[in-house]
Amino acid sequence: MIPLCGICFGIALIDTALLPTLGYLVDVRYVSVYGSIYAIADISYSLAYAVGPIIAGGVVEAIGFTALNIGIAFSNLLYAPCLLYTSRCV
Repeated sequence: MIPLCGICFGIALIDTALLPTLGYLVDVRYVSVYGSIYAIADISYSLAYAVGPIIAGGVVEAIGFTALNIGIAFSNLLYAPCLLYTSRCV
C-alpha cells in the first residue's frame, strides 16, 4: 500500500502542475488560446484512463509486472532530457 500511495502522490504532483505549465508555454510561444490546450490535456487524460488499463493488462501477462515497471522507469529517464530542453526553450 505504501508504494501505491507514493505513486498516487507523484501523479497528483504532475497533474497539479501540468495545466498551468501548458498554459504558460502557450502564452509565451503562441497565441493565448487556453481552451484548446486544456481540451487536448483532458482528452489525453481520458484516453489514458480508458485505454491504459486494457493495454497494461496484456503487457503484464506478456512480460510480467516487474519488467513493466522497469520499462516505464527507463522510458521516464529517457524522456527527462526532452522536458529539460522544453523548459530551457521558454
